[in-house]
Amino acid sequence: MVQRVSAILLAAVLATALIGCNAASPAVDVTGVHVLDQTEQGGRVVLQLEMINPNNYPLPMPTANYTVEIEGAGKFEFKGVIPLAAMPTQSPQVLEFPAAFSTTAPLTGRSYTAHGSIKYRPPGELRNFLTESGFPLPDVDFNTSGVVE
Repeated sequence: MVQRVSAILLAAVLATALIGCNAASPAVDVTGVHVLDQTEQGGRVVLQLEMINPNNYPLPMPTANYTVEIEGAGKFEFKGVIPLAAMPTQSPQVLEFPAAFSTTAPLTGRSYTAHGSIKYRPPGELRNFLTESGFPLPDVDFNTSGVVE
């Protein structure tokens, strides 16, 4: 009898822990690269993404890495922490990632490529255990090209 109760409790704990592993992956769409400002020393652009979280709970986004390359201006790379970022529940969120280039020529109208990934943290004790054990967080990737606006 004690073994059966223990087995039922273990099954209930595992089922509860696994709920966090059933997080649906967010969708990401690159909406473009836009010039923020341009001076004689260089220019700043913003890589704009729209993300949608299909889950009924917010998903924290602890880190991102991305690369923006603009024809004739070079490459900007970022890998690091996104301060206090989380995808809200079932609604689109626009994320803007900055990039800087050392060029005197205008950036508008040039071809660009952008790619990267954003890690997200599903809820649940099992996910916490996996993270603490060194298993990486899931991520959502993007890859696009276009013309700087």
